[in-house]
Amino acid sequence: MANVCASEKQGTIVSRWAYCESRWVKMSSNRSDISDKKWRYTMTRVLKEYVIVGGLGAIMLAFSFFLGSPHISESDEAYYAVVARNLVEYGSLNTTIYLPGEIIGTGFPGRDTHMAGYMILLALPVALFGPKDQAFLLLSQIGYIACGILVFWAGKQLFTHSVGYVSAVAFYLYPLFFFYANTAMTEITLQVVALSFFCVWITSLHRPRLAHSLLFSLLLAIGAAIRPTFLLFLPTALYALWRSPEVWRRRAMIWFGISLIVLLATVVYPLSLERAEGSYKFYQILKQGELGAIVRGFVDNFVLQASRHLRPPQRFPEDYIRLLQIVIFALGIVAFIRFRKRTQREAIGFFIVTAVMTWVFLSLFYTPSGARGLRNLMVVLPPGLISLTGLLFSITRTRLRYTLTMGLMGILIFFALVGMRGPLQERHKFYASESRKAAIFAKVLDPYRPKVVLAYKPFLYAVNSFPVNVIRRLPSSLEMMRQLQERVTIDAIVVDNLAERDRFLRASQEGLIEGQYRAINQSPIEGYYFLVRGELFRRPVQTLLGDELLLLGVDTDEQAIPGATLPLTLVWKAHNRIQRDYAIAVRLVDLDGREAQYWLGRPVQSTRPTNTWQPGETVVDTWELDISPELPEGEYTLEVEAYDVATLESKGKVKVGTLSITSGVAQAEAHEKEGR
Repeated sequence: MANVCASEKQGTIVSRWAYCESRWVKMSSNRSDISDKKWRYTMTRVLKEYVIVGGLGAIMLAFSFFLGSPHISESDEAYYAVVARNLVEYGSLNTTIYLPGEIIGTGFPGRDTHMAGYMILLALPVALFGPKDQAFLLLSQIGYIACGILVFWAGKQLFTHSVGYVSAVAFYLYPLFFFYANTAMTEITLQVVALSFFCVWITSLHRPRLAHSLLFSLLLAIGAAIRPTFLLFLPTALYALWRSPEVWRRRAMIWFGISLIVLLATVVYPLSLERAEGSYKFYQILKQGELGAIVRGFVDNFVLQASRHLRPPQRFPEDYIRLLQIVIFALGIVAFIRFRKRTQREAIGFFIVTAVMTWVFLSLFYTPSGARGLRNLMVVLPPGLISLTGLLFSITRTRLRYTLTMGLMGILIFFALVGMRGPLQERHKFYASESRKAAIFAKVLDPYRPKVVLAYKPFLYAVNSFPVNVIRRLPSSLEMMRQLQERVTIDAIVVDNLAERDRFLRASQEGLIEGQYRAINQSPIEGYYFLVRGELFRRPVQTLLGDELLLLGVDTDEQAIPGATLPLTLVWKAHNRIQRDYAIAVRLVDLDGREAQYWLGRPVQSTRPTNTWQPGETVVDTWELDISPELPEGEYTLEVEAYDVATLESKGKVKVGTLSITSGVAQAEAHEKEGR
């Protein structure tokens, strides 16, 4: 009986345990389902938030096309573009845009004239899509949208969702961010790195991890590879590591220090060696040599920059954007005083410290009051926009809060869409002008296959005509030209006035500069005069007619219109002492071998008889061929023949290529197709 009772009792206990276990499994399953659903809901909501913020950035980018289609335009962008393209094509950081002084000082070819880190990043879209405007701008445009999302995340973490949304909109509307999103400049890419650093910094204060030390060193190294002044963020990284748990604080500091030193030594420093000295105030002050003069130079520069910031605004929009920066900084101090929550105060302190350090550093060493200063100070502004938005949303009176917020948005919209309209349209006009110039240069010069062209700021020609090297400024003197030619062979020169052209030609004829340059055009082509080195021709020939007359090459167009005049240049060289007086015949021969039209004359319009040439002398013989209006369209062979004037005996002839005779309508359609 006792055994039966014990058995029943044991069975009851077992059944109860089984029941409890089944209930626990069921509850755990339900809890897991609820947790999974909650996680999916949270992720969907977060994804929707990021899509909304990214969509706002895309809308702002779309507005830029109404203000002026984005293209690369300025000099720095051309530098970045050619180096990124050269990196993709040749695996080299060589530039193809030079200043005369750089070549004289450092030699030819030269390395990158800016920090190469950005060009390595820019090479990625170029490798994917080719060296096109869209590829050059893609990095900035994607970065612009990404920055808005990072600003939203930081605002949401520090304050509320509403602050995050409004801060993201403020970022997108801020005039400098909106402007540089449509360029190939470094600013937006550097801003992505800075905001990533700020978000990691916030996370390290909320939920510190040992891996944050490695993230800090990586982001500092990437930023420094783009622009060395990014290392001004170093103190904020040290503060975040100091706030780490004491258990592994020392280990985090060691990891951070070792990894940062390794990255700076193996990546940033080698890339910095690629950078040319440049024309910065820093180098000008250092060149004074004496320590006292250097210190006074830095102090004077600081006083100058500070005084410029204290002046009332005059130029729109630059000075007013600078005033806006000062207002954001001042309100950041107010927000620091107002907020009591530690993480909010620390984030606002991050903005204040980095803004002060950046401005002081730039005021000492550079010129932050100009466009470069506005660009350099951009990198510290997004935390200021977040703190300003948080300050506005902390106002308890609802009507005042929304009024001030809408007022801020109105000011930013005005600056973005009205203030930046002029600069964006100027960029578009400059691009149109540069594109037209580049097309003219390419049409005239590319048939000569030049390797180095000397001209004044032909940026887009350097980008489009690859791999031509461009010296983008004319030497200031013939002595500088001679020094330049000791370093590099200049194949072509482009000037925009007749006196400058004649100066180069005269110096070449008198042997003051090398190259034996000759003028391609006697009258200006779209305002430009072109000179090429004596050894370059559109149609190289190198044929001896008789025993004395060497035809080096021929310059003429590939097409002509019936009834028009065709310029033709024959370049001769006296192979020996020429005894005979030669006449030159130029003829067009059709596909059946029949002569269709010919011209006869002595060299240089009968002013330079061949029997007066000196041995080895080069003579440029220009002709104006009047094409017959009745000449049928088609392909013709161009022939040159030399006759002895005394006996009318032919001393030899040579075919110098073909000439296509087309109607004016067909040629206009061909030009229009080339333009597209």
